[in-house]
Parts: sequence; C-alpha cells; structure tokens
Amino acid sequence: MKGIQCTIIAMLTASMFLSLSSPADAKRAYKIIMMVGDVKIESGGATATAAVNQVLEGGEVIITGAGSIADISMGGNGYMRVQENTRVKIAALAKAAGDPDVDMESGGVLVFLSKLLKSNKYEVKSRTQVASVRGTIFQVTGDRDESQLDVFAGSVVSSPVEDGIVQRQIVQMVSEGQSLNLTKLLVADVLAKKKKLTLSALRSEIKEAFMKQALQIRESPEFKKYGGRELKKQINERIEKIKQELKDKKLDTKSLKEQLKNKKEELLKDREKMIRELKGK
Repeated sequence: MKGIQCTIIAMLTASMFLSLSSPADAKRAYKIIMMVGDVKIESGGATATAAVNQVLEGGEVIITGAGSIADISMGGNGYMRVQENTRVKIAALAKAAGDPDVDMESGGVLVFLSKLLKSNKYEVKSRTQVASVRGTIFQVTGDRDESQLDVFAGSVVSSPVEDGIVQRQIVQMVSEGQSLNLTKLLVADVLAKKKKLTLSALRSEIKEAFMKQALQIRESPEFKKYGGRELKKQINERIEKIKQELKDKKLDTKSLKEQLKNKKEELLKDREKMIRELKGK
C-alpha cells in the first residue's frame, strides 16, 4: 500500500511540475534542491547519481533508496518530496494526449502545490486511481495492488483505474482531512456496482508523519529560497492547524483515560461496599 500511495503522489507532483508553466515554455521548472542518501536519475537507458541543483527536462526517472529522499522545486509554484524507496517517472515534455504527467511504480510522494488557475488541471495516474489536482497539499503512497491518497489541504478529484484505463464515469472528491484507499479488488467491485468508494478521516499517525516532514521542509534553507510566498503561507497554516488537531486529540484521549480511571475507582468502591455488607449479614 505504501508503494502505491507514493505512486499516486509522485504522479501528481510530476504532472504539476509539467503544467506549472505555459505550454509554450521550453523548459519546466524541475530542479533537485535537496537530497539525502541514495538518489539516482535514470534517463536514456543510463542511470547516474543525482546532484543538488540538477535540472530535469522531463522523461527522467527519479529513484530513491532506503532512508533516502529528494526534494524538488517547481519554480516557486510547487514543491515535491520524493520519499524513500520510490521510483517516479516524470513525463516527457512532448507527451501524448491522455498520458499521465507522472508515472509512479512504488514509494511515496508529499506534494505542496500553490493554487493554480481554473483552466489548469494536473493528473497523476497510479495502478488503481487517477488524481486530478489544482492547488493543494497531499500525499500518495502505494504499489501495484493498492494506493492511498491523503489530502492535507484543498481537494483532489480521484477516478478509479482498471487495467490501465481511467474510469472517468466514476468521480470521487477527496477533501482536506480525508483519505481514499483503493485496491484492485475494490476497483473491480466498484465498477461492478457491488461497492462504493468510501472516504475515511486522516489517521493521527498520518498527520504526525506529515507534521514531521512539513516542519523539516519549512525550515530548510532550500525551501526558504525556492518555496514561494503563497506556498510558504499555505504550509504554515496547515502546520498550525494540524498541530492543534493533534493537540486536541491528545487532550480528548487524556480526558477519556481520566474518565475510565474514575469509573474504575467507583466500581472498586462499590465492590468493596458490597463485600462489607455481605460480611455484615
């Protein structure tokens, strides 16, 4: 599942990158601005170690190893973190109509995208769904059998994919604070009208993982330089909101534990009282 989520995310990001500038632009703003560990770029049948400040023209495959990450700037309009154990292909500049902007085999990607014009739409295709985005913060992870889309801000439109074909007659909006998990089996059942797509709330562990990465990205010199004013504002707002949500969740949990403790003490007192009364008889 983790691999597939990455797949979707990477695809979403790449498509964003390619579409952030106008079609007339000869170059897209793909640039590796930070990397840790084993990061490679595959292009033209050759594989080489990636480098900071390396510009990508489209058509390359970004590969990260265990414990490795690569942060990519999208020309001030977006920022993508390619997570560990990920393989993401960025679409060629002269891609055919209908081709995905990003094709991810496995891994995970965290994407921060500034709000774009209504005329702009970006699609990321995985083995089980296509996500269309327009200014949002989201994460995708997965593998060939399953994918999960987590939305932290804005909204993403998703359609299932079966055997490589996008089923556009089925549309699911995934909004802020929601997750959509799709397996191949679920896609088949949805198309057969046996089941419906079901959204779930973001789990605390997903929010905590996001917070950790978002804080790290926000404080990095590279992001401060390349992030863009709107994107920085968006990330700051999201960090503070999720931080408060996690805090409230902990308070709720603490309160519940306290209630359970008090209830247990009451039951023990009642039990002791009953025992005393029985002995007295």
